[in-house]
Amino acid sequence: MLSLVPDGSSMTPIESYASEREKCVYQIANVFRALRHCLDKLCAEYLAMSPLSSTIEDAMILAPHILSFCPDSSTTFSLKYLHPFFNRRSNRAVFLAKAQSDHTQIKCAVKFTACYCQEAHQMMEEAGLAPKLLYCNFEPTVSKFCVITQYIEEPLDPKMCTQPLKEGIEKLKNTLKKLHAQSYVFGDLRSANIILDETSCPKLIDFDWSGKEGTVFYPSNLVMTDIEWATGVKGEGKILCQHDEEMLEIFIRNFGGN
Repeated sequence: MLSLVPDGSSMTPIESYASEREKCVYQIANVFRALRHCLDKLCAEYLAMSPLSSTIEDAMILAPHILSFCPDSSTTFSLKYLHPFFNRRSNRAVFLAKAQSDHTQIKCAVKFTACYCQEAHQMMEEAGLAPKLLYCNFEPTVSKFCVITQYIEEPLDPKMCTQPLKEGIEKLKNTLKKLHAQSYVFGDLRSANIILDETSCPKLIDFDWSGKEGTVFYPSNLVMTDIEWATGVKGEGKILCQHDEEMLEIFIRNFGGN
């Protein structure tokens, strides 16, 4: 067992000092000597360590501690985190992972967020306009919601990555109206939150700002520069249905839709 407590002989003080200053100098020097001794032992210990097992070569070393979830009362999925979607300096905790049960393996996205509207997500999912929501629950250990969704594969044809189908856009318009009819807003209809699946149909992700109209607000640190927002959008302002409608029109205009 590695001990970082130095040998007692190195810490034994002398019985008398010529002055108080000499006593302080000796004590400081003794601390540095002890630290040097500990660092040498620690370095030797690290050099003697065996390399990590190759069985985890495709998994993240530094990963969230939540390693399983239960989408229903009868099934448990284990989670293997593959990599984060954003770099370490980002405040967004979103990971690509594999979820596996006894008979099923699913490629999924795992997100930790302060807020999430499960109801709005499920409404859009039922219309085929959001990824399948596998799990959504508040985790007290991290004081955030853990949201797990099925990963959306990109279109096979690169030309389709930036050109959504007109039928999909019309469906998105109509379903958004139904969402608004239930007094829900989506809240963040920027292009980054509208992704295209393998058939080039649009799907909404990130329901962090979603909720009942009049009860949800834009973040106080909302970035207003370099982004074309709907009229009236501002930090700490209420998120309105009309903002969703205008943001969708901006998306359609920028991507050449009708």
